[in-house]
Amino acid sequence: MDQDAAQVSTILVVEDEALIRIAVSAYLRECGYRVLEAGRSTEAMELIKAQVVDLVFTDVDMPGDMDGFGLARWVRERDPDLPIIITSGISSIARRATELCGESPFLNKPYAPDQLAACIGSRLALRRQHSQMGMDDKIVASSP
Repeated sequence: MDQDAAQVSTILVVEDEALIRIAVSAYLRECGYRVLEAGRSTEAMELIKAQVVDLVFTDVDMPGDMDGFGLARWVRERDPDLPIIITSGISSIARRATELCGESPFLNKPYAPDQLAACIGSRLALRRQHSQMGMDDKIVASSP
């Protein structure tokens, strides 16, 4: 993993199970990421509004008025390019997650930490690549 890239990337972990959220967040910090944590979708939305987030990693089943799918829809409306990874212990949810998040992966619980890190790393690399292509287009467009 590119340690420099990881240090500048901010991952939002949205998980209502505190022990899982703490363990995932601690692991991602060890990988060099900046990690924000939310136990509910409403908390996640406030963090996304207030801070730069490079990737959202969310559970589906959460308390409150909005589950992880609702959060993913909200994120897509706000920033279609923001990578989302959805996770759940209910494997039948994978199909719905794929429909909602397109190319974004779905991780069945339990997942291995290295599987999560690889998934996040590839999504961030793809986002950087898309961003770079957009910058190249702007540079070419403004060239004499």
